[in-house]
Amino acid sequence: MNSTNFNTHIIGRAGSGKTFFVSNQASTLFKEGKKVFYIDWYNVDTFPEAPSLVIKPPANSVFILTNNPNDDTFGYEDLEKMVKEFLQKNSSAKIIIAKDQIGEARATRICNLLLDVILNNKELFADYFIFIDEVYMFDSKKIQQLLSDSKDLNISLTIVHQYMGQVSEELGDTLLRTCRNIIFNISPFESKHVASIYNVDPALFENLKPYEYKEFEPIS
Repeated sequence: MNSTNFNTHIIGRAGSGKTFFVSNQASTLFKEGKKVFYIDWYNVDTFPEAPSLVIKPPANSVFILTNNPNDDTFGYEDLEKMVKEFLQKNSSAKIIIAKDQIGEARATRICNLLLDVILNNKELFADYFIFIDEVYMFDSKKIQQLLSDSKDLNISLTIVHQYMGQVSEELGDTLLRTCRNIIFNISPFESKHVASIYNVDPALFENLKPYEYKEFEPIS
């Protein structure tokens, strides 16, 4: 495994400065000539430098979406072809899933199709820095598999969300123990749990001001 490979877990409540931090990290890597694959939701201001592939409803869409989240009009093969063609033209990409326009059920389906594309084309994503925001929208088992597979290829993952309760206990434990952790302001309840992992005072996280964070190296 290349020594530059690392996985990062970033957690923080809305308004904590987390989004600015993540966007800045992606932008810095992009400006350094690194390959970045950034999965975003509604915020077109994050990581603005990257070429964007926007997944929207029909009027200006890149593909057809029906009102049925289980509709097979658009499937895995379509998305895989689209992503591959986009990456042939652009070494980096920002995938914007317009969740507020297509609905959560369809957005979740697309999220997991995207994970399948990455898992089935890991060689294509070698040397990439992959950013996954709102990780709770993705299947936790597939995220676990991607974290595990990244060890064999030079893939660096950045997993982002607001609350530990948004992910399964198993995935949460994996993220806190095996990734570099960037922790912004979190709730008192979550502070106790996170503090117990690192054997620190919970107040360390509760009193963080906007844009302040604590960083921890992997412990396993």
